[in-house]
Amino acid sequence: MITSIPIRFAGGGLLCRIAYRNVWLKPLGMTSLFNGKDLTGWNDERAEASRFVVTDEGELRVLDGRGQLESEGTYDDFLLQLQCRVDGDGLNSGVFFRCIPRDFMMGYECQISNATVEGDPTKPADCGTGGIFRRQNARRVVAEDREWFTLTLVANGPHMGAWVDGYPVSDWVDERKPDKNPRRGQRLEAGTLAIQGHDPTTDIRFRNLAIQPLPGESSASR
Repeated sequence: MITSIPIRFAGGGLLCRIAYRNVWLKPLGMTSLFNGKDLTGWNDERAEASRFVVTDEGELRVLDGRGQLESEGTYDDFLLQLQCRVDGDGLNSGVFFRCIPRDFMMGYECQISNATVEGDPTKPADCGTGGIFRRQNARRVVAEDREWFTLTLVANGPHMGAWVDGYPVSDWVDERKPDKNPRRGQRLEAGTLAIQGHDPTTDIRFRNLAIQPLPGESSASR
């Protein structure tokens, strides 16, 4: 998108016009969630059939599944940003949030799946990367398999959405009745994050995971 801004004299005459494109906003005050050395800050008690490996390059590699890696911290309103790479064709993973602590994949899910129907990026085959799984499909599959992409997820009260490489792919408001379990209803209270190992084909890498609590509609993150 190109934004054009006219610059005028004090008397109203047009001096020139300046155009901008590819403008990026970088969140400030982010707190790292992954040190690139080990799983400090994360709990692998429910890894089940998954393997969560820290590579020599300082990346978190998720192999096999089904299982999850869960954060020690809990968050309600937040901005989460990370980089991800899917090392296979149409493989599946996800980032769960506001999870019931120590339960198994019991939270909202921001989907990771770059598969499309007949190669059409406007038709995700399985919700699409950045979609809110079983709630709202991604409006477009922006990411490509075997290439790093940036995923930004914001949860602010019942309002949540995601961007992939700066492109807005989901924007959803949970209008269901409140429920402790976000699979059944609206959960605004703080919960853990969980990275999913989906099935035996899973081969996904993550890096630069960081979070910023937001002064949103829910109680303060902790």
